[in-house]
Amino acid sequence: MLNLVKTLPLILILVMSVATAVAESDQEFPASVTVVRDSDRLFIDRRSFVVQIHQEYFVGLIPDNQNMLWDRTVKEIRIIDRAGTTHFAESYHIPLYGTGFEYSYRIEPYLLMTENDRGILLVRDALPSAPTSGRSIRIFSRHEEKIKPISHWLTVAGDIEGISPSDDGRVRLPPGDTVTFLVWTGHFSVVVPVLVDLEGVRILVPEGIRSYALKAKGPVFFRNPDPVNLFMEPSESSPTIKIAVSRSSRIEYIETLTEAHLAGEKNLELRVLSPWLRVRVDGQEGWLREERDFISVGLPPAG
Repeated sequence: MLNLVKTLPLILILVMSVATAVAESDQEFPASVTVVRDSDRLFIDRRSFVVQIHQEYFVGLIPDNQNMLWDRTVKEIRIIDRAGTTHFAESYHIPLYGTGFEYSYRIEPYLLMTENDRGILLVRDALPSAPTSGRSIRIFSRHEEKIKPISHWLTVAGDIEGISPSDDGRVRLPPGDTVTFLVWTGHFSVVVPVLVDLEGVRILVPEGIRSYALKAKGPVFFRNPDPVNLFMEPSESSPTIKIAVSRSSRIEYIETLTEAHLAGEKNLELRVLSPWLRVRVDGQEGWLREERDFISVGLPPAG
């Protein structure tokens, strides 16, 4: 956890100093002040590292007829060792206007623990963002005496599970060393486990078309459902049957069949191809792929 309590007096002093300086000069708003906060020491292979968070604060007078944007954002991060050597640095250029920052980054560092290794996990939240989105992670491992990222920032249109810290502020991955991404398809979430290999300095996304679990809030019906076109196999050439669905139908969501992949360059997004959904409707089992059929089995579009 960051030593925020220790830095609050410093923040107040700096903000007051900048505000006074601006008021006494001809400088125009907007203005900002940067405060550097250090994380707790993170011990990896008997060496300690600190993540420095350079946070920029808006200092200005907001006109009465305007709402404030974001009053703070992370401007820069650095990972340094006990000797003061910088192993990693990254800066963010977020526009500052007369009513605040256009958007905001919040970053928290954690010691990441796998079954046999340790690394550093950065969790970045972007504001504003849609519900269950806007979160990115970046993982670092020690390699050849240096702390290096094992990937670019990794995000998803959905949610990320398994990265909540325990009481001691550490994040422990479950057996298998995976981070679980819930990839939102528009009707349900595909559960994709991503392997974190600190020793190999890499992350591994499952390859090829394969079965995944899913999470859904259904069945939710906003209107009387239509009959569904049920495929016997997850193939466009498969035989199909029409199944009547009612609000009292017993519907089970079994699995999805799709392919996960990473898209992008500096900011990677985990995505899935148009998925097949295996369902059981009143005891009859089969596969669905069309949006109208997803709606008919209680999975309306959202997001």
